[in-house]
Amino acid sequence: MTRIALFIFFIIVTISSVHTQQLTDNTLNFKEITFHVGISRSSLVDKRMSLREKRQFSTIYGLNFTTVKTKSRQQLNVLFTSFKSQTNASQLGLNFIHPTINYSYERKLRNNYWFGGSFDSNVLLTFPNTDTGFFVNNPISYTMAYSLSPKISWNHQTSVKSKDVFLNSSAEVALLTYLIRPAFGHPYPEKFLEEGTFSPTRSNIALPLLRSGKIKSVHNFQSIKIKLGVQLFLTDSVGIGVHFQGNLVHERAKQSIDYRDQTLTLGVSYRY
Repeated sequence: MTRIALFIFFIIVTISSVHTQQLTDNTLNFKEITFHVGISRSSLVDKRMSLREKRQFSTIYGLNFTTVKTKSRQQLNVLFTSFKSQTNASQLGLNFIHPTINYSYERKLRNNYWFGGSFDSNVLLTFPNTDTGFFVNNPISYTMAYSLSPKISWNHQTSVKSKDVFLNSSAEVALLTYLIRPAFGHPYPEKFLEEGTFSPTRSNIALPLLRSGKIKSVHNFQSIKIKLGVQLFLTDSVGIGVHFQGNLVHERAKQSIDYRDQTLTLGVSYRY
């Protein structure tokens, strides 16, 4: 999937660059706030709890802050989604919460290409349950991934009936990740389970939890983001847009996790 997604991304950028027009200095010096709301299609396989794949549609909300200068660009993107899968006596149900925070800094290369890096906070919280009460003693399981990634972007400005239109795309692939994830479906880090340390009330668990993470390379942990979007500015300051984002989170381990989502959102932007 990694190779296919990147191949499609570069093909789109290459073909579109034939029609690229150079952005003016005025359009490359601004700040922008965008609110997103849309639909996310998620799939999750967490082998710590079940081999069964959980698929669900859910509502996703997002807030994006962008600062653009002639030669540099910064973005802070916050997304939140959650869902509840059906449960019965024979199948494990999940209440799932997924907040993400992504910060990126890029430098302008040539034409409309940008290159830089990003820091990504990707938190997957799962609350397993069944009608029989199984997993009652382990009410929460979590995966917390904090990743550093190179990022490449492409932007193109055009106009439709005298209205500015912006096309954008980007790709990120995590190279290093600090992963916090217990080996089994319980909320306790391994060192917290040692004799004399364990507390069923989970008091003072915060620091042991944060210290329980391990550094993973791209070989053992993959996190990929692909983004495509189009914005139409109705005035010099107010715009509307459609945005697609595809995510992949996968750990290579005995008790592996595989999470994928595809989101489609509508956004309202204010530029100043």
